[in-house]
Amino acid sequence: ENDSRSKFLYLDGGYLYLTKDGAKYYLDLDTQKWNDTYTMSSVTGISNGKYAIINDVQGKNLRLYSTDGLEFSAQTDGNIVSCALNSQGTSAVIQKYGEDYKISVIRNDGQVLMERFEQDSGIYPLSAALSEDSKILAVTYADTTDVEIKAKVLLFYVNKEDSKNTATGEFYAGIEKENIIAPYIFALDGNFVIVYDKGLFAIDSSGNEIWNTPIYNRIDAVAHTQNGSIVLSLGDQLAGTDGFESGTVYILNKNGKEKSEYFIGEDISYLNVAGKDIIIGSGNDFICINESAKENWR
Repeated sequence: ENDSRSKFLYLDGGYLYLTKDGAKYYLDLDTQKWNDTYTMSSVTGISNGKYAIINDVQGKNLRLYSTDGLEFSAQTDGNIVSCALNSQGTSAVIQKYGEDYKISVIRNDGQVLMERFEQDSGIYPLSAALSEDSKILAVTYADTTDVEIKAKVLLFYVNKEDSKNTATGEFYAGIEKENIIAPYIFALDGNFVIVYDKGLFAIDSSGNEIWNTPIYNRIDAVAHTQNGSIVLSLGDQLAGTDGFESGTVYILNKNGKEKSEYFIGEDISYLNVAGKDIIIGSGNDFICINESAKENWR
């Protein structure tokens, strides 16, 4: 898998094949349902259920697909930093303009539901996630305004009417942690899971921390299955810690408890999930395991 060449996304039982020139949706290896053309210099994307959102890496081209084809396309004002997508096809897009940022929540028909401008010096939005009902936006930030870096996670109501009931008129809940960086967040089973440089923690929709699981390795990739299992691709151990061997896939349940692990024996270059299956790649070798780390095929 290479952002500048091609990418596969699991899409509701079929798969979406992406290149810099277009997208094709296949029901199976021999059955193409539709195709769409575009021009991107480097394509990336994510999928959730029957929807997939793709964008030009650090560009402005944004497209939402469903299993029926293109739902909308848009040119963003700023360069796209990251996208999040829920199963309703609602997306959260972080854009960068010079030194400022904008976060947009966009419905599956292209209507913008919310826009938030981030102009505070030294505070950078890193990742966003949406609740499954599209009512809550969660954003992780790196706060560099003090001597020690801080990670912030803020929760916002997408609907302006809901936001009127908050004390600040902006975020309604949040959490801060010293001396960590939290580059990724995703929604899981009504909560939000935050990946940071020393592990994972989860908060509920009120901003309360509900679990925290330290990981003593570099986390190279994260995915989660349709059953809610969290899948980590682990790299080197953190200095001074006793972690797993590099090349381990570590599987946790939705409560952050260890479920299983699988050691591939070499560095992992690819991690993805297809329903309940977990696909791991190293070079040209691919292995499919289940959530109990049992091999399905190699």
